[in-house]
Amino acid sequence: MREELIKIDLEGKATGVMKEANPKYDWATMKADYLSSRTMTLKQIATKYGCSELSVKIHSAKENWVNEKAEINKQFVQAATAANLKKQAKTAIQFNESCLAESINLLESIKEEHANLKATGELNANHLGKLAASLKTCQESGRLALGLSNKPGETGAAGSATEERTIDTVSAELIALIGEEKYNAIYGEATDGSK
Repeated sequence: MREELIKIDLEGKATGVMKEANPKYDWATMKADYLSSRTMTLKQIATKYGCSELSVKIHSAKENWVNEKAEINKQFVQAATAANLKKQAKTAIQFNESCLAESINLLESIKEEHANLKATGELNANHLGKLAASLKTCQESGRLALGLSNKPGETGAAGSATEERTIDTVSAELIALIGEEKYNAIYGEATDGSK
């Protein structure tokens, strides 16, 4: 059976009628269906379109359907992986920003508590020890949120050596307040920084 098609010129005007043989199978549709499905096999395409599996395999081999589908699937997996990594990175950034904000809030609370205790004259070795421990935790969590190392002399994500001494400052104040001997007895640390 032949099908009549209207020929249209470049300006969109009908120029006449041409006749074209009606192909037995719509290979373009079959190929598009095969390539758009991540799981459909050539055998399933043959069954769906009422064609022999051998005919589909021969035609698909001529047009390289299997390799084309493999490339499409590879690109799909790469795109999905990239999207997933981007989502994970965004979540990690948001988490770190939240942790950093909380570390900053905690640092302000520690400063306020220290100032209040000092102003009321209630600042003692026990309070300073707790404040120092809180400050250390705050500093470590903040540094981690920034991608920096908590180990002295190691470089963090920013690539610079880290040698902050905030904890040492509090320890020095504690030693000045209670004395080196009592400090060592309570905290078991030598004043020269060795443990």
